Amino acid sequence: MNETIALESTVRAASRRLAITSTYDDTLSRVAVLGGTELASACAIDMVESGTLVRRAFVVDTRLGISPDTKLEAPHPDVAEGVGAVLRAGTPLVYERAWFGALARDDTALRSLSDSPLQAIAIAPLVFDGLTLGVMSLGFLSGAEAIDVGAVASFAQSAAVAIANARLLEEARRAQREAEASRARLDYVSRTSTAFARSLDRDETFARFVDTMVGEFADAALLRTVEGPGVRTKSYRAGVGDEALDEICLNAIRATRTSVNETRGAVAAPMVVAGRTSGAVGFARAAGREPFGIDDLTLLEDLAARAAAFLETATAFEREQRVSLTLQSAFRPRRLPSVSGLTFAAAYQPGTADMDIGGDWYDVIVVSPTQVACVIGDVMGHDVEAAAVMAEVRNGLRAHVAEGCEPGTCLARIDGLLSRDRERTTFATAALAMLDLDSRRLVVANAGHPPPMLVRASGEIASIVSTSPPLGLDAGVRPEIGERLEPGDTLLLFTDGVVEDRTRSYVDGIEALARVFRDVPDSLDEALAHALGIAPSSPDDRTVLAMRVDAAKRGRQ
Repeated sequence: MNETIALESTVRAASRRLAITSTYDDTLSRVAVLGGTELASACAIDMVESGTLVRRAFVVDTRLGISPDTKLEAPHPDVAEGVGAVLRAGTPLVYERAWFGALARDDTALRSLSDSPLQAIAIAPLVFDGLTLGVMSLGFLSGAEAIDVGAVASFAQSAAVAIANARLLEEARRAQREAEASRARLDYVSRTSTAFARSLDRDETFARFVDTMVGEFADAALLRTVEGPGVRTKSYRAGVGDEALDEICLNAIRATRTSVNETRGAVAAPMVVAGRTSGAVGFARAAGREPFGIDDLTLLEDLAARAAAFLETATAFEREQRVSLTLQSAFRPRRLPSVSGLTFAAAYQPGTADMDIGGDWYDVIVVSPTQVACVIGDVMGHDVEAAAVMAEVRNGLRAHVAEGCEPGTCLARIDGLLSRDRERTTFATAALAMLDLDSRRLVVANAGHPPPMLVRASGEIASIVSTSPPLGLDAGVRPEIGERLEPGDTLLLFTDGVVEDRTRSYVDGIEALARVFRDVPDSLDEALAHALGIAPSSPDDRTVLAMRVDAAKRGRQ
């Protein structure tokens, strides 16, 4: 390379090439290549990072016999001469070959070039907007007197601008990536919070949770809950399986702290509530992906805490539901009574487990050999309070019916009982029908319940409509409607879950129920089984109670 004082044209050409926007590392390499091959015969770029110098690039002319892959450390910024002197002075300095020995003690690059034909070194600061970014060292084959210091300073200034722009651009891109990652983390928190709030079904919710986290955030997700004593666990998985997740989740459960396996790209955090570990949440990323960072671990721990809180709530709900459902099931007869002249049939199907609706019950009360009462009801809720209300209504109606009260009066007394508790928030509906077997006179009273249906032996079907508010609103005596039953007539009592769901209206459900008894007139059990299928998507309990008058001899068996 012919090095002369007239470097200005070369510097201008090199500066134009540096104006092309690139990444930070690429820009440093480009500066070193231009400096070490076009302006001079060697170039080293040392950047100030965290208070020290870091050698980012080193390029030499191939004729110097130095490998471009040589790993060379930057000199300490406090050295007396060379790089240290330029950093303190803030201006370029030129050193003749006689200085190489002294400079080489602190600069491995010069040490490696001590036997090369280089005759001088120019060291210039890389300054942008008053801030020293680093230094650039250029090695020349010509002597110090032939070096145009102004051209070196000009190239250093162009290099500093290019490096600063590349660094700013990279920082902006990094900030954008971090902002996008932050938005993604907030989105994960929002979506998982929605999932945890939507349902108390742990299997459905945890399966949805791990599915949500697989994709941009992780390649595999595992949630393990502790089932019973020890660390017997139940797993919910999504994504490509990774054995490291099983191990790291167990470690997090045993150690009760976040566990990281950097080699396998897996992390896990324990699910802890009130000092009790109920499981762990773990994620894994495939090789080649960016490892989990501090913000990712913070998100993991937040999600694990939310999962633990959800599990605590779901477990408490399931425990309370089991108790209340056990109580409620005790209020449904294990078998229906046998009364001569009458045929009874009932069917019950529980609703969706996590819906706070339902609480259906029914009863058949044999008052005397000639009097029978049928009642059906629906209590709002599946919790313990609902079970308590069901007990009050059922037992109270049994007592009042046994006393000989008329249906409207029986319901009024229960209404008054519930209304006296001002703090109660649970209401109930009920339909009560009493039949005198001698006269075959049926008297019906209703408190906010779907009207009973009368299916005549002739095929005629009609609803026994008597509108009044639910129990618990202190509405007084309920009106009564009387009907006369003939042999073959069927009284049908049912809850709203039988005829209502998301796909059909109440009126359509009533018509469908009527069609069932027109199409299956003989077998009550078969008809009731069909009736439970009218509203298959109903989340509510479904209950049907039927009483049919037949030609058998009256009297209790």
